[in-house]
Amino acid sequence: QPQAQHLHVLMKKGQELLEGMFPGILRQLSMAGCPEIDWAQDTLWENSQGAFPRYASSVRTLSMSRTLLQDLMKANLTGVRVIHERVSRPYPDADLVVIAGGQNYPLEEHLVSEEILPIQLTYRSYVFKQSELTMGGCKQYYFQVDPPHSTVGGVICPIEDGKMMVTLIQYEKEFSACTSYEEFLSKATDKFRSILGMARPVSEMAVFRKSTIHRRVLDIKRVTPKTILLGDVLTSLNPVFGQGMTLSLMQAQLLHQVREPLRFHQLSQRLSKQAHRLSKTGSQQGGVTKSCLRGYLRACQHVPLLHHQFLKRLHSP
Repeated sequence: QPQAQHLHVLMKKGQELLEGMFPGILRQLSMAGCPEIDWAQDTLWENSQGAFPRYASSVRTLSMSRTLLQDLMKANLTGVRVIHERVSRPYPDADLVVIAGGQNYPLEEHLVSEEILPIQLTYRSYVFKQSELTMGGCKQYYFQVDPPHSTVGGVICPIEDGKMMVTLIQYEKEFSACTSYEEFLSKATDKFRSILGMARPVSEMAVFRKSTIHRRVLDIKRVTPKTILLGDVLTSLNPVFGQGMTLSLMQAQLLHQVREPLRFHQLSQRLSKQAHRLSKTGSQQGGVTKSCLRGYLRACQHVPLLHHQFLKRLHSP
């Protein structure tokens, strides 16, 4: 993945599905040093309206780097022979074709209609030693970007081997230069800078730019009888609420049950409905729906029970 060096969050539902597909992989992740995170008690989650409550919850997940996750999945993959080869469409010799080429894969031959919401997001990430950061009683910190009220946010999250992934997320129409750690700090919020303190990163800066990240294929009746679209090529979400990897695993589970393309894509659209709506609303600059979402999140900041319900729905889209 071009964004593999940045933080990825695999929700609780996704981790349960992953364990079902690769039995024992969660234990392997834990043995590799991936910490468990309570998304209420261990997480300081803030947005432009304030902070969400902290308490012991039932929503706990392992936190890991995308690279480690992919390496373990490959190591546990059995009965599959991988052939690296360039092929030409329409794949006449294939029994089944699964296209998982990401949001920018050309779909002209398959599409009837789609919905795209342009968003300009820049990710900038460093890795730090956990022992050098001042977390102030939490294991994970998240400041949620909330356009137009706040356009810079990010995550400070523990991963394996006692390391912390620090990712700044910035909405910007024009990509701004940032080539040093000092420039990185200048973009960060005061809270980020206070956590980082005098620590220095142990990695180079990783930068990834996405210009259109929110996509949902609405009608794909032109898909051939043996072609399946899966992952971001079918539904690409704004990661402000995560859920992208979990949704792909839900689609993979569905593919195990349904191989007929039209039926598979119809059911996939139903699977993605909640995650797509939340992602789309969180990406909007304004409007009634966005105001309702902000009001709901504000209520979650004052009512722990409501917040817990939100977390459970977020982790099981």
